[in-house]
Formats: sequence, C-alpha cells, structure tokens
Amino acid sequence: MPKFPGNINVYLAQNMQYPKAAIANNVQGRVIVRFVVNTDGHVSDASVVNCSARIAAPAAGKEKSGKKLSKNEQQKALAEGKAALEGEALRIVNSMPAWTPGTNNGKPASVWYYVPITFAMN
Repeated sequence: MPKFPGNINVYLAQNMQYPKAAIANNVQGRVIVRFVVNTDGHVSDASVVNCSARIAAPAAGKEKSGKKLSKNEQQKALAEGKAALEGEALRIVNSMPAWTPGTNNGKPASVWYYVPITFAMN
C-alpha cells in the first residue's frame, strides 16, 4: 500500500477550507474520495465516490432570520452546499504532496486509495 508522508488526518485538517457556500447553506457531511497513487507517488484520477451531505441541526430548514425555507429552497441549499463540499474535498486531494508509492513484487505500482473527508459545522 502507498504511504502518505506524515499524518494524512493532520494534513486534511490543516489544509481544509470550509466552503463558503456550505457555510451559507448550513451544510455539513462526509465526502469519500478515491484516487490513484501513481508509481512516482503523485495523486491522479481523483473522484467523489460518495457524499452524505445534510443541512446541519438545529437550524435545519431555517434562514438566519428564522423564516422557514420551502422544500424547494431546502433542496437547492443542500445541492449547493453538497457541490461545495465535493469541490473542496477534490481540491485537497489533488493538492496532496507525493506519497511513497505502493509496491507489487518489489516494484512500484499504481494503487487506488480511498479517503473519507468529514466537514462539520461547529
């Protein structure tokens, strides 16, 4: 298996920028990204496998003014926030430093890798 240079959780935490669209729409969730660690250790072919985004409680369905959002407005807010979380997760993965590549029979090999990235409103 490939090895990240350092602690991947620390890297993710230090480099994550909570997307403004997700904050504005009160969206949080977990994005699972898959990518290839190539024989030279660089990351490529990153894609989102799953995103379990949701509107954060206790403000679910409410704007800052306290006005209840319609179902259409909630769906639009969730879609915008989800897209922002997915975009940020891909940005972080694509900007990773080179890994120590995986090996097969002692030779460097390209390996698919999955990483979950959690976005939580505080």
